[in-house]
Amino acid sequence: MIFLQYIHSLRARLTLGLLLVLTVLLLVYGLLAYTELKADLMETAEAKLRVQVGLVLDRYVSQRSTMSENLRPPAAELIQELEAQGLEVQLYDKNGNPLRGDTPLTGETKPLPSSILSEVFNGKNQIQIQTSTEGRRLVYLAPVIGSGGQALGFVEVWASMAHVDTSLSRARLLLFTGGLGVLFAAVGLVYLVIRFALRPLTNLAATARSIASSGLTSRATVPPGGDEITE
Repeated sequence: MIFLQYIHSLRARLTLGLLLVLTVLLLVYGLLAYTELKADLMETAEAKLRVQVGLVLDRYVSQRSTMSENLRPPAAELIQELEAQGLEVQLYDKNGNPLRGDTPLTGETKPLPSSILSEVFNGKNQIQIQTSTEGRRLVYLAPVIGSGGQALGFVEVWASMAHVDTSLSRARLLLFTGGLGVLFAAVGLVYLVIRFALRPLTNLAATARSIASSGLTSRATVPPGGDEITE
């Protein structure tokens, strides 16, 4: 009974209203912070992958251009260097046909469409996110450009996004627990503030009940200040 009376009181309505506003603000802030963090992590992961692959390709092309044909490093060395950095690698020739080292593959991997080769050569749509049974991965398709500006072939690499997903999971947990902590603290703070602000009205209500029960001998205490209640 007392609880039902409190729920219908002005204090309860004000408290619930302020808590609702605060909850909405916390949700909006958490969503914006999570979205910005996710974008930053993705941008960092993509930039790191571009740099990793770019350095290896530049070194490989430089060796090919400065050495005689019989001393040029085989494509297998390019694959080994990329795999040593934790990447999965697939090579293609300049026409998009899959290679194993310097040897063409038949039937195991589909050739790349010419439209995709043209886009990749012009720097478009190079990195995508792929979801598999092993988790999410970044897929980077990059051209191997010779010293003369011509495409020698293409390299496709897969990089795990486990570190990104772990950071996002940790961020979700921190935002959730932090938001709950702020909300619980706000419950107590809002309750105290509203209780202090409504104390004059509470005293007036108590005086009114006293007058109703014992006659007109009770007097209401006028609180100090110049607010509407005092007037």
